[in-house]
Amino acid sequence: MKVLFVPDSLWGDGSGHRSSKYLIRAFRSINVDIAVYTPVLNYSKEQHDIINDSDCKFYPRTEYGYSQQVFRKEVDREFMLVVDEYKPDYVFYVGTIKNKTSIDLCIKNNIKYLYLPLTTEYYCVNTFAGLENGPCFGCLQGSLTAPFKKKCLPDNYKLASYIKDKTIEAMSKKRIINAHRIVGYSDDQLSILESFGVDKEKTLKLPIFFDPNSADGIEISAGDRFLVFGQFLTAKGWHLIPEIIKRTKNVKFKVILKESNFDKFIKGNDLEQYIESGALKVVDFLETHEMLLEEVARSKGVLIPSYYPTTGEFSMLESLMFSKPVIVFDSGIHKEIFIDKENGMIAKVGDLDAYCEKVEELNNNEELHRTVSIGAEKLFQKLTSLEMFRFEFLRNL
Repeated sequence: MKVLFVPDSLWGDGSGHRSSKYLIRAFRSINVDIAVYTPVLNYSKEQHDIINDSDCKFYPRTEYGYSQQVFRKEVDREFMLVVDEYKPDYVFYVGTIKNKTSIDLCIKNNIKYLYLPLTTEYYCVNTFAGLENGPCFGCLQGSLTAPFKKKCLPDNYKLASYIKDKTIEAMSKKRIINAHRIVGYSDDQLSILESFGVDKEKTLKLPIFFDPNSADGIEISAGDRFLVFGQFLTAKGWHLIPEIIKRTKNVKFKVILKESNFDKFIKGNDLEQYIESGALKVVDFLETHEMLLEEVARSKGVLIPSYYPTTGEFSMLESLMFSKPVIVFDSGIHKEIFIDKENGMIAKVGDLDAYCEKVEELNNNEELHRTVSIGAEKLFQKLTSLEMFRFEFLRNL
């Protein structure tokens, strides 16, 4: 089998980059011939060596934006030259739909393709379908006014940008529902896609594309603080963290926070006293991703208060990878993979009192902490299982 892999980008250390690079190795490990078609942005020899080591052919892709939705002659020609040379059995797209105009050529030329959307842009103009009171599906339900009524758009978001996004959404729907397979990491994610119009028979659930060897060389220790890290977004639950810190008793926290967000988060929520008392420690800047993983490895557990119906949540996986208990809300993938007090601690979306109780219980009960830690490790193995990937992928194509 030959697969032409089309990620948004490959050359970097972001979660999407790491996921894509691991997927190349995963395909090769199950004897699938894979070539990559992606831009050279942030390209380096070190990065390319990863591709060469995987015996993978690389085709550089022209970077393009909104204008190529209309003026497509050159990008279409480039894609067809790659297809004609490589002759893939399948084209596998991941990431944003906005730069996947070549899908139209797949449809036109009866080329089988798979698509894994890594964001909710196909139903949310803001790409993060979460508000302060929980997940939002207003755009998915067909409302053109929802993002304005709910004031979920950035302050600098202009009407022209909205029109562009809605135009791309309209153009991209056929690109999603006509895929040979639509790929997801959870039943919840795939059910949302079904609401968008995807045929249930075309959905394919695969393990999360995450390298289990990311922990190699990092020492695990039993910390005394619960860690908070990740994107500083309402949909990721950051607006809840100050209240969690204030409501819990005798619990220590550590927050990884960019300096640009310090005043808004600390001073804006009157958290200075918690820093002074030692209950809260703030880590400002980490130069490498390895340094972030070291912080995770020496934490007591990790708070993931996300309201966002996520795909493969890397902060969750990086925590489970080190057998660290996580405390989550029952949103998205969480509600189908976590069993409370067995492999995680889970509270109902919106029930902040219950969430805080879970944190305190985990902090005060060493036996519970040990049980959940063991369960976390087992869950990580399941979520990243290469055997499951081999079985499900080859069985469904």
